[in-house]
Amino acid sequence: MNSLGCLRRTLPTIILLGALIAVLIAPVCGWLFNCGCDWPWHGFIEHCNAFIAESPDKCPWCVNSFIDTITSEKPNNQNQP
Repeated sequence: MNSLGCLRRTLPTIILLGALIAVLIAPVCGWLFNCGCDWPWHGFIEHCNAFIAESPDKCPWCVNSFIDTITSEKPNNQNQP
């Protein structure tokens, strides 16, 4: 079988898994770290303690610049002066 045929069979699976991960990452984060992250239709990362200045414990996934870049509209600019 050629590689194009293989790609046609696996591409829908890859897209489905990517969509599933995008929907599940915030509630899993909220469950693991009790940080306030929730389902996309319930605010997503809107209530996460990583974005509350007074919070002593920050969510480790949302503070990470890679996860922040994936889940927010604007990247984390911590390295700017």
